[in-house]
Amino acid sequence: MEIELRHAPEGISEYSHRRLAFALGRFRTAIHKVRVRFGDVNGPRGGLDKCCRMSADVVGGRRVVVEVVDVNFPAALDRAADRLARAVGREWKKIRAVGTAIPSNSPSFAAGS
Repeated sequence: MEIELRHAPEGISEYSHRRLAFALGRFRTAIHKVRVRFGDVNGPRGGLDKCCRMSADVVGGRRVVVEVVDVNFPAALDRAADRLARAVGREWKKIRAVGTAIPSNSPSFAAGS
């Protein structure tokens, strides 16, 4: 699982990788790439304005996206990672129920069986 960070505040890169590995570890064979983008909605005015947007490219060509706004970047990252894990779990369940988009020789198929 590849993780791409954009506009990451100083000091949050290592934490982001650890947090995502923990939240998404059980889906590591089902996710090709995770993109994380941080932003400050209100600029220097402060308040509830730290944004974390995550997208995961799941096996089968599907993309799952979540966005969270919170008081600071670590809190936004935590909530977004939890939401993304739940969303990927739902998507993975749909893919497995249909039984399509996963070739039988894929490592994801073997791990999900």
